[in-house]
Amino acid sequence: MTYVYLALAIAAEVAGTTLLKATEEFTKLIPTTFLVIFYLISFWLMTLALRELYHWELFTLFGLDSELFW
Repeated sequence: MTYVYLALAIAAEVAGTTLLKATEEFTKLIPTTFLVIFYLISFWLMTLALRELYHWELFTLFGLDSELFW
């Protein structure tokens, strides 16, 4: 279940990051609200994954998504 939490945290972080352009420098309310929600979900899921993963394993896997998508 830990890796499911981690995968969902990565997906929420990518979704939030994709909304950055739509916020138009945080002047649009709805995209900004969803961005904050996605980031909060991402951090919450990452804390759930941290309960059972070693720290080096989590940050290696979580950092890998930025290498793959950007």
